[in-house]
Amino acid sequence: MKAGRLSAEVHGPWLIDGNAIHPPATPESMEQYSLVLMKRGDKWNPDAPGFMDVIKQHHAFIEQMTAQGYMAIAGPFPFGDQGELRGVAIFRVGWSRPLPW
Repeated sequence: MKAGRLSAEVHGPWLIDGNAIHPPATPESMEQYSLVLMKRGDKWNPDAPGFMDVIKQHHAFIEQMTAQGYMAIAGPFPFGDQGELRGVAIFRVGWSRPLPW
């Protein structure tokens, strides 16, 4: 996003039933999540040199954030899709650790 290749449209925070992602600690518990829709930025250019390297770095970042528990789920929309939306992420908010930025 910093480089202008993507822009974010954030909706939330939302409350999602904890059972939708994983079993809750207690049956009545709820967790708070935010949905992030990633859209093409002004500088989106899949033909630019190094573009795929940036995509690989972004994928590694998403894997790291998911492994650390900051993200419940994330993924891209099909690369051949010509629409404005490029991906989606669901962040865990209200969790015991603040986001690392």
